[in-house]
Amino acid sequence: MSTNENNNSQNNENKLELNEKLENQNIENQTNIAEIYDQLNLFDDNDNDNENNSKNVHTEDEKKIRKVKELSIFTFSKALAEYIFVITKNAPKQYRWSLVARMQQNALDLIECLYLANAQKGEQRFELQIKADSKLKIISFLAEMSQRMKVISVHQYNVLAKKMYDCKITLWGWIKCKV
Repeated sequence: MSTNENNNSQNNENKLELNEKLENQNIENQTNIAEIYDQLNLFDDNDNDNENNSKNVHTEDEKKIRKVKELSIFTFSKALAEYIFVITKNAPKQYRWSLVARMQQNALDLIECLYLANAQKGEQRFELQIKADSKLKIISFLAEMSQRMKVISVHQYNVLAKKMYDCKITLWGWIKCKV
């Protein structure tokens, strides 16, 4: 064999070994996450057909495969809040405790309203959803003002506007479905 063929063979073996290690590590991580979710009772237990109605027990394979379902509005609002915290962490001091703090607090309040709405039904849910929409409007105003005051850049404002739009569209879809 030539030197190149030996190197290619060795590289392929290294790649296979690395892929196997990564796959094993990924399975371990998924198992740990599934165990944590199971302990927190976040799995959907509606499929429990046991005679004694005991707590749903998941096999290791089920834990690896199952994923916790989350409404997309939660995903979008969490991404929005996280982005707000990232882009405002180095804000000028003169705006840090006024404009920035209010924007961050409203982002957290938005998520709180969504979780509370998800736990309610009927009119109470609708009221909390509308309150969440109001929080989005306030965040939008504060973001616009932050951009004008040079607290955030135009690019950051545009990214923020896209995230707010995703939240708003998803929220109104949830409101209209009236589940």
